[in-house]
Amino acid sequence: MTEFTVFVHARFPKVVQPNDVSSYLSSSNWVWKRCLVFPVNKLNRFKLQLSLRPYKWIRYATGIVVGARGQFSRRHNRLTPIKYNDALPAKSISLYYHTTDQAKLSMFPIDPKLADSRTVTSKRSTLRRGGFCKDVQT
Repeated sequence: MTEFTVFVHARFPKVVQPNDVSSYLSSSNWVWKRCLVFPVNKLNRFKLQLSLRPYKWIRYATGIVVGARGQFSRRHNRLTPIKYNDALPAKSISLYYHTTDQAKLSMFPIDPKLADSRTVTSKRSTLRRGGFCKDVQT
């Protein structure tokens, strides 16, 4: 059985220059990065627990990760909003999370090393830490 997936991409700055707004907001300073991956079968399994509109839930989760409000499009180079009330696809798709310049100025993405299992605060490895990392990643 093929595993269908929703891949979410968002734009992040290469260089954070809050005092130089024009350089910071320049399109050359922003790059698309895949930031979330959702297996469609898991979303369908938990649909009633999460939301009757899974695209809205995915947009909400993406906003939490990126730290800014935005809209999904199936294209990275143009914002053509998706239909948020549609059912999940029967194939893998990529969604691009577009934010306004105003949102970019106030965004606060979560720590990109959060899911890095090599980042530790202690030299001791424990079963509890291993289980916690696995729970966060799933």
